[in-house]
Amino acid sequence: MAASTLITLRQRSGAFETHGRAATRPLAAYRLGLVTNLTNVKAAVFAVAFIPQFVPRSFPLGLGIVILGAVQSLVSLGWYYVLVSFVDRAATALACPALRRGLTAISALGLLTLAIALFFSSPR
Repeated sequence: MAASTLITLRQRSGAFETHGRAATRPLAAYRLGLVTNLTNVKAAVFAVAFIPQFVPRSFPLGLGIVILGAVQSLVSLGWYYVLVSFVDRAATALACPALRRGLTAISALGLLTLAIALFFSSPR
């Protein structure tokens, strides 16, 4: 694998091209994410198990769950916005052929190092 990775360095660009754009409309992508999250069992268990315990006893339970659920949604929205922005910037940076070639070289050297270490290791 290390040898084949080093051979790919001769190519002008890597195997993954980033010139295309997704054909999905933003509203369709949002709808898919919403349906995926609403049908996620882990999210439902989290909401049922953890959110009610943070509602004060003197506060109506239903209203407290709605408010804390909205706060959780806003925090998640902010986190995903930051994450998507970071991934978008990283994708733009990784589109640079020189950077991709450098990362390919580093991974090839890492594979070569692991192969050499495995060759010289003693069996158990």
